Amino acid sequence: MSYHYLLNWWNLIYTLPLAVSVLWILISVVGGMQESSGDDLGDGADSDADLGDGHGMSRFLAFVGAGDVSISMLVGLLMLTWGSIGMLINRVMGILDHPSALILPSILITLVASFTVTRAVAEIVGRITPRDETFGVERRQLVGLLGHTVYQATEKSGTINVRDQYGTVHRVQAKVQEGESVIAPGTDVVVIDYDEDEKRFVVRKSDLL
Repeated sequence: MSYHYLLNWWNLIYTLPLAVSVLWILISVVGGMQESSGDDLGDGADSDADLGDGHGMSRFLAFVGAGDVSISMLVGLLMLTWGSIGMLINRVMGILDHPSALILPSILITLVASFTVTRAVAEIVGRITPRDETFGVERRQLVGLLGHTVYQATEKSGTINVRDQYGTVHRVQAKVQEGESVIAPGTDVVVIDYDEDEKRFVVRKSDLL
């Protein structure tokens, strides 16, 4: 595969994100860009500002895997899978012969495949790595405290901010009990339990106004 081939416009839409993803993931891991801790959070109002009114975006991020890995890691995974899968699809389709006719199918296939692979990888990473950091407090010490949802809480995934007794805000993984309704982003919740198997806090809507 020649250097000029990689720089053709139909490949550049894949090679550029692929190159950026390597640096992005390196920064995420080495540079401490993980968003699971509370050190980079302000108060609750500041955390909600990250979402704005974009509940649709939060659902999309949760679907892709934001409930299992940090946003920075998720973006890196998306770029990595988009770039690598796109390059592979272009090679298989022989896009060099008919780039104008084949680029749209290439993009569509890559789009579906990259989101599918990213979601699967995020779930695997989320299962084999610690998904919450308590910075000096035991996980059980967060049970009974109030927080609010950052990403919607379902029976399988969710992310909340909860403030401990020392005033430190922790961004941790959460879920609702089986049979309970989905809790939308920005909703006040109370932590009622901690699931040791799934490493997630169990939450329900707070009755406090």
